[in-house]
Amino acid sequence: MIYNSEQPMPLSNWTILCDFDGTISVEDVIDSLLDRFGKPGWEVLEQDWRAGRIGSRECMSGQVDLLKMTRDELDTHLAGLWIDHAFPGFVAKARALNVPIRVVSDGLDYAIHKILGRYGLDDLPLAANHLAPAPPPKQWQLTSPFQADGCRSGTCKCACVAQARASGPGTKTLLIGDGASDFCAADRVDFVFAKHRLIEHCRAAGIPYAPITGFEDALDLLPRLLDGSLLEDHAPQPALSVPY
Repeated sequence: MIYNSEQPMPLSNWTILCDFDGTISVEDVIDSLLDRFGKPGWEVLEQDWRAGRIGSRECMSGQVDLLKMTRDELDTHLAGLWIDHAFPGFVAKARALNVPIRVVSDGLDYAIHKILGRYGLDDLPLAANHLAPAPPPKQWQLTSPFQADGCRSGTCKCACVAQARASGPGTKTLLIGDGASDFCAADRVDFVFAKHRLIEHCRAAGIPYAPITGFEDALDLLPRLLDGSLLEDHAPQPALSVPY
């Protein structure tokens, strides 16, 4: 069948799971908040997390306890944070191709909604930690509605992958991410668009991936992912026979 520009595209069997901090956003939101509003002690939690002594959920919960800011100060700060300039176009392209896209983040839901809302994208499905006012003497508290048993992250991205796969027979999953919070999920998806540290992880683990610097690259790669040519380019190569 030939599709013209007025006909809907056929439904894709791909689902996109996309990290937020450092992937959609230009900078890490929680880091920027801690740098500006964090009371002493958040750095120790950060060091414990990086050393593997605690998980990201425990780390971020403790760090959010140390944020001293009003809602107005929070909103003003978030108004100065930006996303990749090509992300709105990427979302529009995915929607035009009937490819579901969900933001999966170990960050803060309030911040993500506020930032994406400036671009008219706060209707994107989101899995993230929940930021809410706390009773005195604290100002803010963190809860993790998307955690999972046995996972130390606030948002279990592996569980998000499993949910996406269960959405229909033959569903394939694309992960777009940049760092350590994406490592585990990258092992479970069908393909990865990788930035920064995630590139090295995928390369070392033999995970099919394409390196990107931003969503301009992702826009170019998406049609080739959907038509299968990108997977063919990154298929495992047979071992070469060695003559004796």
